[in-house]
Amino acid sequence: VADAPAAWQGVCSSTMKSVGMMDRAYFVGRREILEWLNATLETDLQRVEDTCTGAVACQILDRAVPGALSMSKVHWTARHEHEMLANYKVLQE
Repeated sequence: VADAPAAWQGVCSSTMKSVGMMDRAYFVGRREILEWLNATLETDLQRVEDTCTGAVACQILDRAVPGALSMSKVHWTARHEHEMLANYKVLQE
Protein backbone atom coordinates (compact mmCIF):
# COMPACT_ATOMS: atom_id res chain seq x y z
CA VAL A 1 0.00 0.00 0.00
CA ALA A 2 1.63 3.21 -1.14
CA ASP A 3 0.40 5.50 1.66
CA ALA A 4 1.06 3.03 4.50
CA PRO A 5 3.74 3.77 7.12
CA ALA A 6 7.27 2.84 6.07
CA ALA A 7 7.38 -0.08 8.51
CA TRP A 8 4.29 -1.54 6.84
CA GLN A 9 5.68 -1.31 3.29
CA GLY A 10 5.96 -4.76 1.81
CA VAL A 11 3.70 -6.28 4.47
CA CYS A 12 0.51 -5.69 2.51
CA SER A 13 0.95 -7.22 -0.91
CA SER A 14 -1.21 -8.86 -3.52
CA THR A 15 0.13 -12.27 -2.49
CA MET A 16 -0.47 -13.71 0.95
CA LYS A 17 2.60 -14.31 3.04
CA SER A 18 3.28 -15.36 6.60
CA VAL A 19 3.85 -12.54 9.08
CA GLY A 20 5.70 -13.70 12.18
CA MET A 21 5.71 -12.07 15.60
CA MET A 22 9.05 -10.41 14.90
CA ASP A 23 7.88 -8.83 11.64
CA ARG A 24 8.52 -5.09 11.40
CA ALA A 25 4.77 -4.44 11.16
CA TYR A 26 4.51 -5.21 14.89
CA PHE A 27 7.00 -2.47 15.75
CA VAL A 28 5.27 0.62 14.38
CA GLY A 29 5.28 3.53 16.82
CA ARG A 30 2.29 5.51 18.03
CA ARG A 31 3.42 8.66 16.22
CA GLU A 32 3.72 6.84 12.91
CA ILE A 33 0.26 5.28 13.33
CA LEU A 34 -1.25 8.67 14.17
CA GLU A 35 0.45 10.30 11.18
CA TRP A 36 -0.95 7.62 8.88
CA LEU A 37 -4.45 7.87 10.38
CA ASN A 38 -4.46 11.68 10.14
CA ALA A 39 -3.21 11.64 6.54
CA THR A 40 -5.50 8.83 5.41
CA LEU A 41 -8.68 9.93 7.17
CA GLU A 42 -7.99 13.67 7.06
CA THR A 43 -8.36 13.91 10.84
CA ASP A 44 -6.46 15.68 13.59
CA LEU A 45 -5.95 12.94 16.15
CA GLN A 46 -3.47 13.92 18.85
CA ARG A 47 -3.26 10.66 20.82
CA VAL A 48 -3.87 6.99 20.03
CA GLU A 49 -6.45 7.07 22.83
CA ASP A 50 -8.56 9.41 20.65
CA THR A 51 -9.42 6.36 18.55
CA CYS A 52 -11.26 4.57 21.37
CA THR A 53 -14.69 5.97 20.49
CA GLY A 54 -15.07 3.65 17.51
CA ALA A 55 -15.60 6.53 15.08
CA VAL A 56 -12.10 6.07 13.64
CA ALA A 57 -12.71 2.34 13.17
CA CYS A 58 -15.89 3.21 11.28
CA GLN A 59 -13.94 5.64 9.09
CA ILE A 60 -11.29 3.02 8.33
CA LEU A 61 -13.90 0.45 7.32
CA ASP A 62 -15.77 3.03 5.23
CA ARG A 63 -12.50 3.97 3.53
CA ALA A 64 -11.67 0.32 2.81
CA VAL A 65 -15.20 -0.67 1.74
CA PRO A 66 -17.19 2.45 0.78
CA GLY A 67 -20.86 2.17 1.70
CA ALA A 68 -20.33 -0.89 3.93
CA LEU A 69 -21.85 0.91 6.91
CA SER A 70 -24.12 3.84 7.58
CA MET A 71 -21.81 6.70 8.53
CA SER A 72 -24.82 8.79 9.56
CA LYS A 73 -25.24 6.47 12.57
CA VAL A 74 -21.74 7.19 13.91
CA HIS A 75 -21.55 9.30 17.09
CA TRP A 76 -18.62 11.57 16.16
CA THR A 77 -18.46 13.28 19.55
CA ALA A 78 -18.94 10.16 21.66
CA ARG A 79 -17.79 10.71 25.23
CA HIS A 80 -19.84 8.19 27.16
CA GLU A 81 -19.54 4.41 27.06
CA HIS A 82 -23.04 3.87 25.64
CA GLU A 83 -22.24 6.21 22.71
CA MET A 84 -18.96 4.43 22.03
CA LEU A 85 -20.67 1.04 22.15
CA ALA A 86 -23.20 2.30 19.62
CA ASN A 87 -20.32 3.09 17.25
CA TYR A 88 -18.93 -0.43 17.59
CA LYS A 89 -22.41 -1.83 16.95
CA VAL A 90 -22.48 0.14 13.69
CA LEU A 91 -19.32 -1.79 12.75
CA GLN A 92 -21.03 -5.10 13.50
CA GLU A 93 -24.10 -4.44 11.35
